[in-house]
Amino acid sequence: MNKKSDLRRALISFSWTWLVFIALMAMISLFSIWSMNRAYEKSFARFSEAAELEDHALQAQIAFKVQVQEWKNVLLRGDDDQDRRKYFAAFEDQESEVQTHLAVIGQRSDIAELADYAASAKAIAAQHQLLGKSYREALPQAGGLDLTRARTADRQVRGLDRGLEEGINRLATDISALADRIAASNLEQLHERYLGLRNFIAISMLIVLVITAASLYGVLRATRD
Repeated sequence: MNKKSDLRRALISFSWTWLVFIALMAMISLFSIWSMNRAYEKSFARFSEAAELEDHALQAQIAFKVQVQEWKNVLLRGDDDQDRRKYFAAFEDQESEVQTHLAVIGQRSDIAELADYAASAKAIAAQHQLLGKSYREALPQAGGLDLTRARTADRQVRGLDRGLEEGINRLATDISALADRIAASNLEQLHERYLGLRNFIAISMLIVLVITAASLYGVLRATRD
């Protein structure tokens, strides 16, 4: 009777040990998975924001290049009022595109607490507005653009776009580098969390095996004659 009682206690102890460890492992594993998922979502949100900023910077680059080309179209093909208005309208459309993308970069950089990028975008937008004013001052307000007038207008603004183009290109490059850094940092953090979870599970399993062996030893002792 005493042996049966000892065996029963040993089996109950063994069962409770397993139940406690299974529940503990389940809780910790679920918490680890939740923590990794939260870290992934947070990291992905940061990368997505940087990627959107990069896209707007690239779109600003493209729009500015097209704007400069439209200015050349105004000078080369604006020999009558109708053509000049058409090409200048296209010029203004691209000018508006540049301003829109730079404004988005400035606003979203402020929200993301990227003060340097916000300041750069706002400074470039102000420089871009001044360039637009220079273009308008160079363009004759009446009459068609003959060769002499076109050359005069071109000389007034020649080279003014280079500094602005360099500024937009530099902003796009900086934001692209930021996106790359965030992506690399995300991968590193997730890898570290994975290693931590893997090591924890491995150590926990080792502890479970040791306690299981001890519990089984207790059961075997209780069954001895």
